[in-house]
Amino acid sequence: MIKQGVKNYIKNFKYFFTPLGAIALGVVFGLSLGIPIIVDALKSLLDIIVQISENTTIRLQDLINAIWTKAESLDWEKPIFALQTLLDKNWLTQTINSCIDSIAIDISQLEAYIGECVNQISNAFAVFVVFVVFGFIGGYFLTKWLVRREIAKRALWKYFLVSFIDSLLSATLVAACLWILTLWKASIFISTLVSMLLFGFIELFEAYIAHAWKKVNIKKIINLKNISGLFCSYLIIFVIAAILLGIVIAITNVLVGIFVGIALMEIAFIVIGLNAESYVKSVAAKEIKDVA
Repeated sequence: MIKQGVKNYIKNFKYFFTPLGAIALGVVFGLSLGIPIIVDALKSLLDIIVQISENTTIRLQDLINAIWTKAESLDWEKPIFALQTLLDKNWLTQTINSCIDSIAIDISQLEAYIGECVNQISNAFAVFVVFVVFGFIGGYFLTKWLVRREIAKRALWKYFLVSFIDSLLSATLVAACLWILTLWKASIFISTLVSMLLFGFIELFEAYIAHAWKKVNIKKIINLKNISGLFCSYLIIFVIAAILLGIVIAITNVLVGIFVGIALMEIAFIVIGLNAESYVKSVAAKEIKDVA
């Protein structure tokens, strides 16, 4: 169980660039739609400035450069904080204000126009983020489809059957754990342990229904040894992913680490979700072969 789980993770590194490619595609579409919105917003603001102050020497490129310079000065060693700042309307407003402060013009005359410009830029950022998220989600499901085809292919009707069973059992498990927790606060440790064991049971039971029903004795699939082995494989896979991620960050930087980490963790989660099926499918295939 453990050996097969780790082997599945390493073997599916070949799909490493699939989620990254999908995210990159989302970035390209997001930029292609977002950048024109930003340029048009700044151009409209510049036109208003020119109308109010005919002697202004400010150019569109000056506004773009000001925003770009301010964005570059953010602490990108903390990318989440930097992105939050970049998307903050107050930061955008202050950045644009600082660019046009040198003009001999009453800034209060431009407040409404600057606000409109900032709103349009924020909308452009939102469009960009939406496409990146779509790329992330699309990449995940494409990678999962490829990995499933590799280690745990199953018929469509089995997919719907197992999905129904999974929803039913998982909901029951969550409800039971919450109920136990309301009875005794300290039971969080007990409920966590029980949840882990039951989760392993659910994974193996679903895999048994999909791949070994009436082919293998259920006791050969669902037992404490296999449940423990399943979780040991999960832990080892996470450790491998964390070590690889740490190496990438040490060699490059946090931003590259996050980008690479997305692929490593996506494949890790996908393989973890399919390991039980992969194991049960191999046991069922061996059982059929031995009988034949």
